[in-house]
Amino acid sequence: MQKIISAQRQEICRTYYELIAVIARATAGSDKSPITDKEVSILSVIASHNRQGLLTRGVRGKIQRTLNLSPAALSNHLGRMRTKNLIIEEAGDLRINPRFIPKEGGSSFNITLNEKA
Repeated sequence: MQKIISAQRQEICRTYYELIAVIARATAGSDKSPITDKEVSILSVIASHNRQGLLTRGVRGKIQRTLNLSPAALSNHLGRMRTKNLIIEEAGDLRINPRFIPKEGGSSFNITLNEKA
């Protein structure tokens, strides 16, 4: 089965990071995702407003307004995301790890579901 999603960039980014979180949870072997819902939201806002995943001052403000976060709360989330390697520092700038940036023209996932014995 193949499902193609056509939507606004923000919705596509949200769906992309939700899938990443599901895959991370499945590969971690527990019900708790290594990527939280708030982290999915933060990554979605960054990627939908900056295709290179750069965390600019303007994007930080957009995250704070969209998710109703204080600067301190956003900094705490970004710190945890850095320890998970979701956010990296490159040439003095914070950005989404390039492994987690949706590809231009679309991304595809091949998922096989197996029932546990």
